[in-house]
Amino acid sequence: MKTDWNTNYITWSKLVATYGADSSQAQNPSDPQAFIWLNNQKALRRAGKLGSQEEATLAREGIDWDYGYVPETAKTKKARKKSKPSKAWTEKVNALLAEVTNRSWVEIRQSCDEFALLCTQIGTAKKKNKLSQSLIEALNVEAFIWDWQGYKKGLAFDARIVELEDIKSVYGDANLSRKLAKQIGKLELFNWQVNIRTAARRGKITQAQIMRLKGLGVWFDKGDGSFHDLHDEMESWFEVNGHSNLPTSHPLYPAQALLRREYRNDALSPIKKAMLDKLDFDPNWKAGEASIQARVNGIIAYHDDHGSFEGLQHAGHVKTQVRQDYLHDRLTDDQIAALESRGFEWSERKVRESVPEKVMRLLKFYREHGHMYVPYDHELGAAVNNLRTKYNRDEMPEQDVALLNAIGFPWDGRSGAAVRRKAA
Repeated sequence: MKTDWNTNYITWSKLVATYGADSSQAQNPSDPQAFIWLNNQKALRRAGKLGSQEEATLAREGIDWDYGYVPETAKTKKARKKSKPSKAWTEKVNALLAEVTNRSWVEIRQSCDEFALLCTQIGTAKKKNKLSQSLIEALNVEAFIWDWQGYKKGLAFDARIVELEDIKSVYGDANLSRKLAKQIGKLELFNWQVNIRTAARRGKITQAQIMRLKGLGVWFDKGDGSFHDLHDEMESWFEVNGHSNLPTSHPLYPAQALLRREYRNDALSPIKKAMLDKLDFDPNWKAGEASIQARVNGIIAYHDDHGSFEGLQHAGHVKTQVRQDYLHDRLTDDQIAALESRGFEWSERKVRESVPEKVMRLLKFYREHGHMYVPYDHELGAAVNNLRTKYNRDEMPEQDVALLNAIGFPWDGRSGAAVRRKAA
């Protein structure tokens, strides 16, 4: 008997060492034998029948004696009939206790036979105060599963965890995309992931279950979900075009630009970086650089051949595109210098204002208004909007980003109206 106790104790203590005494794995073991043994120790202690040495050993491990135990209240005592329980319930409980010596409670419940039905009846009888405390204690000593539905959910959750562990071992990530789920026949597991995230946000799963999922790298933050949506699109683009660089016209291009900045700043997890590296992701790629350089070279070549830009009217759209590139700060300093040295005129903006100059104007606006949420119709509004556009497209030099961060420039202007009303 002592050998069986030691064997079960060793099994349970390993769960405590791995997950902690307050974890669901230690408090509610998935192993039926360990589960029955643990609840048996608690019931024996409540009945005063647990040895002092065993009690001290379990206490050192940090056992929660009251976990899962609902003591009888004065109200239920009053509601419970004072008469002895009927002979029928005593016989039913004894029959069930005799059966559990041959099968575990889980096996009995899953068998759907007359003993499984008897378990359901006894659970209902307890709720209706038809069982005596002595019968309840007798069942508790054998670790009777009162909440079978909750226990089944725990078993199903454990099975899903095993599936996710297999997915992670094969694909390096436990987060399934719909596309991958279809390919490997795991759409049911994908839908479960979606539902479990919703359940977590609504507080319908335990913190211990959330930590088990996070331990596998399952994401719960919406930003992580956006990453996987972007990755799926980049993967499709890579399969068709041989690269993962989305064009500027693509609706996910701004998100990809921000992703490049996060990659360069080491703000991505190793798993995400590995996923991007498989797509030959270039964190330093900038959209349209080659076509912009071609336009600039063409205009410069025309000037050098003809001595002026006057004969370039037939290709006026090229000049317009270059002026737009200049307006949105997509030209390098060398390109601007090469064009200006040849007398090229920026009709849309005669004087190109630098970021430090814009910072000085922003600081003046802050001194006057107490914030930097510049309205669009203000003389500085277009410049501020241009700064945010460049930042979101990942087209702003890092030193300019650092300078604007230093003065507390608000990159997101959506709350500007509320701030201005409050300051007025």
